[in-house]
Amino acid sequence: MPLMYRCPGPHAGPEGKTYDFKGFESEAAGSAAGFFLTLPDAIAGKKPALPDPPAEDAPPTRAEIEEQAKKVGVKVDGRMSDRTLLKLIDDAMKPKE
Repeated sequence: MPLMYRCPGPHAGPEGKTYDFKGFESEAAGSAAGFFLTLPDAIAGKKPALPDPPAEDAPPTRAEIEEQAKKVGVKVDGRMSDRTLLKLIDDAMKPKE
């Protein structure tokens, strides 16, 4: 849980500036709320670097694959590779003759 900062705020800081601080669940949540990882960054007003969103053509994550497997009724075994699990999902989604 990172402690993050922003200016201005209710606390007296260096260089006659004021600041606020708050703990967030993630750095992305704090950045979205306008907070910075360090007090000097908050005083300087640097824009927080947000992580790049995943590419649209990026392969699905393991969590996404497991979620889809549950939706179509495929039992997930932790020893299965992503490739095997995707094939089982694909087979389960094919219309039955």
